[in-house]
Amino acid sequence: MQAQYPSAPVDTLRYAWSRVQSDLLGRVRLSEYQELLQAAQDAGYETHSVISFWRLLQGSTPPEHTRYLILRHDVDGKSDGTRRMWELEVKLGVTSSYYFRLSTLNIKLMDEIHLSGGEASYHYEELATIVKRKGLTRAEQVTPVLEQIRAAFKTNLLSLRDRTGLPMASAASHGDFANRMVGVTNKIILADSAFRKEVGIEVEAYDRNLMASVNARCSDNAYPSFWWPEHPTSVIRRGVPVIYVLTHPQVWDVSPVRNVAANLLRLQEGYRYWKACRQRSSKAC
Repeated sequence: MQAQYPSAPVDTLRYAWSRVQSDLLGRVRLSEYQELLQAAQDAGYETHSVISFWRLLQGSTPPEHTRYLILRHDVDGKSDGTRRMWELEVKLGVTSSYYFRLSTLNIKLMDEIHLSGGEASYHYEELATIVKRKGLTRAEQVTPVLEQIRAAFKTNLLSLRDRTGLPMASAASHGDFANRMVGVTNKIILADSAFRKEVGIEVEAYDRNLMASVNARCSDNAYPSFWWPEHPTSVIRRGVPVIYVLTHPQVWDVSPVRNVAANLLRLQEGYRYWKACRQRSSKAC
């Protein structure tokens, strides 16, 4: 029986087009981010990185009267916005997490973030990388190569720790079109507790035990909605005890030229994946 593969990189093209719209029609919104932080401070919220809030949970249950704002930034693309967001946080005395992909590493900035009391760690995607390389299209094809995927994660994480000198005790899964194609997220890499202990990861940014203490989650969104499911300022005004806010710096300080170049690379990547799927299917016949 002939194996299934995408007839064309339609999903990739559709996703890339939505990204192009956002990357070209977005605007610089750093003043809005500053207003969000100031609103949280005015409402008495204590800000945390992912790792600092996790360690707070390990010590004891947070006092009910204290309000917490967990700030997480996924550095999916290279952008001046990453440094500018961090500088705003330093100015306001705010703590947060920045997760860098291998393709977006900025070791100097990562060191500065760490020295300022924040967290700079790994935005990992080894499962998606191997899915694309091998042309996998179904979830059941992932299991036979899971150890290879975990080995790649371990190699990359240890290399990053060696290069940066940072502890990188937490990690955050990156979402890629390849994950949507096979229906498996990168989080499965750290689903094994023994492996997690082996590589020294205390918490994954989506862990159930972490999220169990979160009362509201907000994420920035593509143009024109900007936030999902709602603006975090609205949640802050309601006095929700623990709020988890995820942002992507490149959508806060838009560079159309840089973003167009990045989207062209995504289209090329999607096409290479489609070719790998076809080649894998041909070999299976």
